[in-house]
Amino acid sequence: MRPEAPRWEADTLTAWLTAPCGLMITSASGEVVAANQRLHDWLGVPVLAGEALEDWLTASARTLLHWHVVAQLEQAGQAEEVHLALKTAGGGEIPVLCGIERREAAGQTQWHWALMPIRRKSRLERELIQARRTTERALQDKVAAVAELEALKTELEAHRRELLEQNRHLEHCAYSDALTRLKNRRAFNETLAAWLKEAEGGEGAPLTLALMDIDHFKAINDRHGHPVGDEILQQLAGLMRATFRDHDAIFRVGGEEFAILLPEASARQACSAMERLRRAVAAHAWSIDTDVTLSVGLADRQVRDSFDSLFVRADHALYRAKRHGRNRIECHNSSPDACSGHRER
Repeated sequence: MRPEAPRWEADTLTAWLTAPCGLMITSASGEVVAANQRLHDWLGVPVLAGEALEDWLTASARTLLHWHVVAQLEQAGQAEEVHLALKTAGGGEIPVLCGIERREAAGQTQWHWALMPIRRKSRLERELIQARRTTERALQDKVAAVAELEALKTELEAHRRELLEQNRHLEHCAYSDALTRLKNRRAFNETLAAWLKEAEGGEGAPLTLALMDIDHFKAINDRHGHPVGDEILQQLAGLMRATFRDHDAIFRVGGEEFAILLPEASARQACSAMERLRRAVAAHAWSIDTDVTLSVGLADRQVRDSFDSLFVRADHALYRAKRHGRNRIECHNSSPDACSGHRER
C-alpha cells in the first residue's frame, strides 16, 4: 500500500517519499497528516496518516515531547537535535534524532519532522533524565513562585481591606458630628445641593428644609456646665431619630443649631413632624430644672430655588420664631397658614 504524501510537484513528491531519512507532517494536535516510505518501513506499518503520533512514541519520548518540544515549537517555531524513541509495530524501539519546524498550511498549523536513527541510546536516556530533572525543577520553581504570589495577593488584599475600612472611617468622621452621631454641616451642604440639583428644572417632589435652635442654650451651658449641655444635645439627637422618618436627613450644623431635610413632605407635613418633635422635647424628662424648648423655621422648595434662597427663607422663618417668643414653629412659604395650629403662643 503506497504511503500517504502531500500534494506537491512530481519531482518534489518523489524526493520526499524516497528520502533516506524519515519525513513526517503532523497537525498541532499531534495527528499524523503524512509520512514518507522510510518512516513506514522503520515502524513496520502500512499507513500512518490519521494515527496519533504519541501512540508511536515511548513513554519517555512522550514526556519529552509534551514538556519540552511543544513549548519550544510554540515559542521559537522550531526544535533542533531532539532525541526521541519510536515504537515499532513489532514492539521494538528506534532512537531517532529529530528536527521539527512549525509551518502554516491552508490556515492550519502543522509540524514538519525530519528523523534520523541514532545508535547511542544512553545519550538519549541521559538527555531524557536531564529534561525530566529540568522540568521538575521548573515545576518546583513554578509552585514556589505561585505560592509566593498567593501570599503577596493575600497580603495586598488585607491591606486593601484595611485601607477601605480606614477610608470609610475617615469619610464617616468627615461627614459626622462626633458628639451627637448626626451628620455635620459639610454633609448638610453637599446633601441639600445634590437634592436641589436633582430637582432642577421641574416641579419635582416636595422638599422642606427645617432650621432649628435650642432656645437659650448658652444660658443652660453657663448655668449647668458644658457636660450637661452635651448630654442635652445627645438626648435631643435621640428624640430626633425617633421622630423623623428613615429617609429624612438630620444634621447638626452648629453648637445648638440643627437642620432637617424632609423629602416628599410639604410645608404643612413638615410642620406637623416638627410639632411632634417640639412636644416630645417638652414631655422629655431632662436632667435639669430648666425647660428645654425649640425654635423652628421652615421653608419648602420652590421651582427656582437655589441652595442660598431656600436656606435664607428657612433662616428668616427661624428668626421670626425667635422674635415672636421662641418655643414655636414658623413657616416661610406661599401658604401663610401652613403652620397654623402648630405654634405655641
